[in-house]
This record gives sequence, structure tokens and C-alpha cells, in this order.
Amino acid sequence: MKHRIEKYILTIITICVSLCGHAVTFRASVTPDVVEVGAPARVQYTLDSNDGENLKLGDFKDLEVVGGPYTSSSSSISIINGSAKSQHTKSFSYTIVANKEGVYTIPQATITSGGQHLTSNAPQLRVVKQNGGNARSATSSSSRHEEDAIKSDGMAQLTSQNVFVRAIPSKTHLYEQECLLVTYKLYSLADVRRLTDVKAPDFKGFLKQDIKQPQNIQFKSEYYNGKNYGTVVLYQVLLFPQKTGTLKIDPFDFEFMFRVSDVSRVGHGFFAHYLNTYRDVPKTLRAPALTIHVEALPKPQPDNFSNVVGNLRMNATISTTNLAVNSPITLRYVISGTGNMKMIENPNINFPTDFETYDPKVNNNFKTTNNGLSGTKTIEYLLIPRSAGDFAIPAYEFTYFDLNTKKYVTLKSDEYKVHVTKDANGNSGTKMSNFTNQDQLKVLGQDIRYIHLDEPEVTRQDEFLIGSGKYWVWIIVPLIGFGVVLFVTRKRKKEGETDKKFRKANGIARKRLKNAKKRMDKQERELFFEEVLNAMWGYLSDKLLIPVGELSKENVASKLKEKGVEDNDIQRFVGLLNDCEFARYAPSSSTEMNSVYDRAVDVISDFQRKL
Repeated sequence: MKHRIEKYILTIITICVSLCGHAVTFRASVTPDVVEVGAPARVQYTLDSNDGENLKLGDFKDLEVVGGPYTSSSSSISIINGSAKSQHTKSFSYTIVANKEGVYTIPQATITSGGQHLTSNAPQLRVVKQNGGNARSATSSSSRHEEDAIKSDGMAQLTSQNVFVRAIPSKTHLYEQECLLVTYKLYSLADVRRLTDVKAPDFKGFLKQDIKQPQNIQFKSEYYNGKNYGTVVLYQVLLFPQKTGTLKIDPFDFEFMFRVSDVSRVGHGFFAHYLNTYRDVPKTLRAPALTIHVEALPKPQPDNFSNVVGNLRMNATISTTNLAVNSPITLRYVISGTGNMKMIENPNINFPTDFETYDPKVNNNFKTTNNGLSGTKTIEYLLIPRSAGDFAIPAYEFTYFDLNTKKYVTLKSDEYKVHVTKDANGNSGTKMSNFTNQDQLKVLGQDIRYIHLDEPEVTRQDEFLIGSGKYWVWIIVPLIGFGVVLFVTRKRKKEGETDKKFRKANGIARKRLKNAKKRMDKQERELFFEEVLNAMWGYLSDKLLIPVGELSKENVASKLKEKGVEDNDIQRFVGLLNDCEFARYAPSSSTEMNSVYDRAVDVISDFQRKL
């Protein structure tokens, strides 16, 4: 009974789904889309319905139909989250052969389904010549087999004409910061077993972003330099040049394991080809170096140029412009497009001082494409007005270099006029000015408790020892003395610890840099940059007597300036921190560990002499 009910329900669902209907498509495909002369290919016409009739094919002309039609159909029902979906397909397949090279267009076909007259697309088939020319005659096959077996012995199969790697740049002339796609592609006539190792270049002068390759890679057929190779993409990378002139990308080494014939064990007789054995042979293939010409961006550059190159657009929105005191405002900037979008910095906007502002929430939704990083960067601010009145949020301007127009383009948001009224209790808020820690700021005027100013009432009583002046002298004086001793002792201990930290700052920093060098030797990039940052911050914390929790680039720079350190040295320190932080949080960065290590040693040595 239960099975009957389930079957009945399934039937009802099928009927309902079929009544809902969907757009019927009729498409053509050819597999594979590149074949050699005389090799078969399959053409398939697929209808998204099992109701198809009156199939009519176009003229295949120079293509010979050697098989078909082969008809097949299928249907399925899926139920996801209570929603039922049915799918029906009907296919018509043909086997075709081309007897000469060229690019052929598969003819369109027509069919009638559900009263609709449908026409398919017209895919293309590319036919290339056979490797080594035309097919060999049967009379010479035995001698050819023997000759091939002899020539195919060992490394003779792995010549530079049979297996090689190409470095294919998307362009060789571009602007500074413009995206360059480099594809490293294997071409092989041999049996590739596996890729065992790679030795990538440093890509000096570029910021790089690796493009993730699919795990399940498959060889494709490609006609190149008179031969039909099996090809596969080994590595792809997006490069953003950081300087102008002629830049060189060093060679890229790939180590493979190939499977080759080994006729040495069976001789070179007539049956050698059939009794042949195989062995695995390692071979390193080197992709050649590339020369890239980088042109400087046009001069003069705008003062607010963001160093971003690409094709971008911006959209700014505000949640409200009319609200009460202490109500929130959400201000959102969305920058979308394609380019070196990781260079986009957060807006520097002078918000009204009567607004409590929080650090922006940033969401990067990027994906790698052949033209660079594509997607959106969303920057969202939370603002809370703390007093009533009329305020203006200034416009945000963002300038980048547009690759389509070859000009600098400024994207500008609107200036927002905000009207803030009293709240429901008639409170107009409290006037604010330059608070240094707005995260701890609450609703002023409601959380302050004032001191009671009225004079207290006192009652005179008879004098006793307990509660008299002498009594409090005997109680308070020892406590004060104990407190003074405790204060002096702790102060001396703290000064001793501070002096100890000051004296040992250089030694501790050197020890951390030594650990960083070990990380560098092991190519542990993230741990290396973390050790360098710890060394720099820890050294300045001990030398400048600033607690670690209060360290920031601004107060360290200010303290160094008070100590007489020159602005150039301070900028070196700040630049080194920025490079380390960028490389740490952007693992694909091309920042060199050797250069960072040397700079860190130099900066600490200079500060040690001057501090």
C-alpha cells in the first residue's frame, strides 16, 4: 500500500512538472573538435524534450557521413528542497570523416517539438594533417614498424621537436600596472606519466597572482608547426609590472616523467614492435625566457591617482539622509570592474566631527581572469551622529588609468546632505570633537553621573579615641608608609626591567632575524615575514618604551622623530613594514625574502646607532 501511495505521488509530481513546462532547446555539438585527416568525429543533435519529429539535416558537403543516425533518449526527475524538476532529452548522433585538411562547419538541423519549429546551432570541426604526412601504405607497414621501433628507443623519442614547453604571453607591450597573462603549455608526442617538479622564476619587477588550474586536467589536440600535439596548460600567472622599461622573465623549468619504448631487450627484428617493452625516463623541459616592454603611464599624473590600472566603475549609496540623533547611517562604496584591484585603498573621507565613525568593513569578491582581477570591492562605513543639525558628507573621488581610453578617469560619488533631528525623548545629543578612541564612546548625556554639590549635614558628638584625630593618625600613617615603600619598590623594579629591555633590544631583534633567515632558507614565506615583523615591532617597543598593545606606525614615527631620527630612515622603516604586511597577507606577492631580510638588518643597525 505504501509503495502504491509513493508511486501515485510521484506520478502527480511528474504531471505537475510537465504542465509547468520550460523552454525547449535544440543544439548541435561535435566531438572532438580537432581531428586528423581520415579520423572519425561524432556529431550529436540534442533536443531537451522527448517529443521531437521531422528531423531534417543540412548538407554535409565535403564531410562524409559513415554512420548514423543513432537515436537515444533519457528522462529524469529531481526533487530539491520540495521543488520538483523533470528533464527529458533526445539525441541523434552521426559519425563523420573528412578526407582533407580545413575548417568545416557542421550544418544546422531542424526539428519540430510541441508545435515549435527549432533550428540548431552550427559548430565547427578543424581537420589537420596526419603527423608525418599521409597514411602509409599497407605494403610498407612492416619495414615502417621496424624503423619506428628502432628510432623510438629510449631518449630518441624525447627530442626537442617531440616534447617542449612554450611560454605564451598575452602581450609583450603594456603599461605599468597593466595586467599580463603568461601561460606555460606542454606540447608532447610522447607518453607523459606525470609532472614531478617545477622551478619557477622570481618574476622580478612584477606583482603576481597565480591562476588555479583544474585538478582533473586533460590533454587536448593542437596542430602546431606541422604536427598534431597533445597539449595541456601547466601553469598560468597574472603579472602586474611595477616598473618601466624592458623587463625579463627568466626561464621556467618543468621536470617530467615520460614513458618511452625500450627495444634493447627484444632486438630490432620484425616482431620488435609487437614485443616492445617500456620504461619511465625523467626529463627536464625549459620554457624560454620572455622579454616584456613596459611603458610608463602618461604624464602628468593626477594628484589623487590611485595607481590602479584597468576598467572600473563605482557606485555609492547611503542608507538615509534624514534621521534622529544616535541612529546609524550605512555608507557603502562599491568599485567593480577588471584590473589590479588589490591596489584599491579605502577612501580617506573627512567625516563630520559630530559623527562617531568606525573602521570600514571591506569585502573583496575577486576572481582571476585573462585580463586581471575581476569582481567588486565593497567598502562599508557605519556612522552615528551624536548631535542634531545639518551635516555634509563630502564626495569621494577615485582616479585610475583607463586602458580603453588610455586616459586618467576620475570616479566621483555624490556629496550627501544629512539632516539630524532630536531623538524621541527630545535629546539633541552632545557636541563632539576629536575623540581619540571612539570605539569606547557611548551615548553622551546619558552615561555621565555628576558629583553631588550640596553641603553635607554633620552632627557634632563627644570626642572618643575611636574616630578621633589621634586614632586616624595611628591608623593612616603606617598605611601611607607601607604604600610609599611599595610604590618605590615597584617603580625601581619597573625601571630595572625597562632598562633591561632597552639594553637587550638589539640582541632580541637579532635572534628573531636569525629565526627569519631559517624560515627563508626553508622557503616558508608567511612565517618568514611574520618573524621579520615581530623583530621590527619588538625592537622598537623595547627601544622606545612603548607597550606592544599601543604600537602603531603613527606613534612610532612620532617617537622616532622626537629622538632625532631623520624622515628618510623613518620612511624606510614604514616601507619595510608595509612590504612585509602585504607579502604576509597576499601569499602570491612577488616580494623577495632576501631583499626584505637585508633591509631589516640595515634598518635595525641604523636605529641601534642612532638610539
